[in-house]
Amino acid sequence: RLGKEHTIFLSTHILQEVEAVCERIVIIHKGRIAADGPLEEVRARLAGGERDVLVTVALRDHAAAWETAPEAAAKDLVTPVDGVSFGAVTCEAGIATITVRVGGSGEAVEALVARIVAAGMGVRAVAPQAGNLERVFQALTSPEGEP
Repeated sequence: RLGKEHTIFLSTHILQEVEAVCERIVIIHKGRIAADGPLEEVRARLAGGERDVLVTVALRDHAAAWETAPEAAAKDLVTPVDGVSFGAVTCEAGIATITVRVGGSGEAVEALVARIVAAGMGVRAVAPQAGNLERVFQALTSPEGEP
């Protein structure tokens, strides 16, 4: 309730707390502001417009091939789609959950869904994933980008 009428500063190294309670974040690194803005905006800016998406697929008649070599099957399905790159896959009881990295507009996701359906499988869910603040923090404060 207090946050609706007042500004509250929370300084913590426990980023799960930040994700749970903060609407706006400021990341300070070596005395300088490395990121400042709404949580989702900071996540999206860091990813360069890319986002992880979980796609849940009903494998139907393809289940046997996927259970034998799920990573190869998922890569074969995903990699031909422009703007989509393969991340990971889990497969259980005829359902595959594929994590992909999608850049740009939603057209890449639409193209992936169309490819899945054309291959004779069903799309159960498509769910964008929020970026992990821990990864955002590491990317902003890693020595690689420092002068």
